[in-house]
Amino acid sequence: MCFRAPQDSRRFYDTPKFTPEQVRQDDSRPGKQTKIFYGGKRRKTRYKDVGQVYWRLPAPAEVAPQRLPTLLPRPGHAAAEGDG
Repeated sequence: MCFRAPQDSRRFYDTPKFTPEQVRQDDSRPGKQTKIFYGGKRRKTRYKDVGQVYWRLPAPAEVAPQRLPTLLPRPGHAAAEGDG
């Protein structure tokens, strides 16, 4: 994933890339909180939301910007197997 290149550039995509995991670990982006319905209950969930991101595709002519919502781990809950 990446952002749009600066307007004065001939590129469509910006050169730095990032992953949802990098967004999750980025302390400069504040987390938000909301309630979602999961498992039969409304539960508080923390997340980070990054807007205007792009998947790097070979032909960007028809590409629309996307949102990247990233769920944050719940404190005090064990991670699922394979989550590091």
